[in-house]
Amino acid sequence: MRAIFKDERTRELTQLQRERVYAAQFAALGVDYDYPTMPLGSLVQPQQPAA
Repeated sequence: MRAIFKDERTRELTQLQRERVYAAQFAALGVDYDYPTMPLGSLVQPQQPAA
């Protein structure tokens, strides 16, 4: 798992893009990545379901 965070390819990405890459790589391993290093909750806005 350490290799996911040390991947050279992610260094040029923005922090949000890195978080998405980390989550995708963990998902590929079958592991939930539920400890974001940035407040992603502030980027997700709940919406009302369509009526």
